Amino acid sequence: MGTFLPTYAILPANVPNNVLMGAAEAVLGTPPTYSDYLLLHFPVLGLLKTLLLIGVMLWLFPGQAPAHTREPKPSLYLAAPERWLAALLSVAVLLWMTDAWHGISPAWIGMGVALVCLFPGSRLLAEKPLQSISFDSFIYVAGIVSLGALAYQSGLGTLVAGGLLSVLPLREASDAAAFGMLSALAMLLGTLVTLPGIPAILTPMAPGLAEITGWSPEAVYMTQVVGFSTVLLPYQAPPLIVGILAARISLRETARLCLVTALLSILLLWPLDSLWWQWLGWL
Repeated sequence: MGTFLPTYAILPANVPNNVLMGAAEAVLGTPPTYSDYLLLHFPVLGLLKTLLLIGVMLWLFPGQAPAHTREPKPSLYLAAPERWLAALLSVAVLLWMTDAWHGISPAWIGMGVALVCLFPGSRLLAEKPLQSISFDSFIYVAGIVSLGALAYQSGLGTLVAGGLLSVLPLREASDAAAFGMLSALAMLLGTLVTLPGIPAILTPMAPGLAEITGWSPEAVYMTQVVGFSTVLLPYQAPPLIVGILAARISLRETARLCLVTALLSILLLWPLDSLWWQWLGWL
């Protein structure tokens, strides 16, 4: 959870972010930049959510210090493949942070780095990596992703989103109330189409919603990040399911952690995020 949930505040860190970037480029012509996205989302949805998540995990799962045992001290020096990977990731982060200057999409940078890692001569993979993979998780994730794709392609997701929008009083709402309603819409839609399906459905509605709220289209589609970063149940996020299966963690306990974190995020972080947006001039 700690390595997954806060990454929604970083643009190319997961699938919903990249879907949002591609959809925004298709609808509005220009995708969000890494730096603008980071400034808008990381202070609250990244940093504060990390601190909140740590507190919730320590509260729900208190532990005891292990008995002292003699264990070999880890080496302080990186092996050659580790140094190569560190350098490669440093270049990727540097290119992401400067995308407003060079104009290369973060998605293309991420794909390029992934291809370098997969290249046989990179020495970043085991000799026979496929033998160590459990295909149970692949089948499970394929089912979850297919659920979202089915809801999107059949029009069910758009129908549900349109139905929810028709009952939301966005035109008369204040900026803070509209922020909460649009974020909640994305969060609830994620229970039907899973997280990667949210941007594909809601981003094309951004220009119309911008006319209703009086916001910019960019501010409207950015509220999706608040929604899909608030994970209610593990099945919504395929990477989370992969981690649960790989680590053999209780699905029930993970669901409890997701629900508690989501509730506290709505009560504590969403209002702070709205104030942060207003201070930046987005609302």
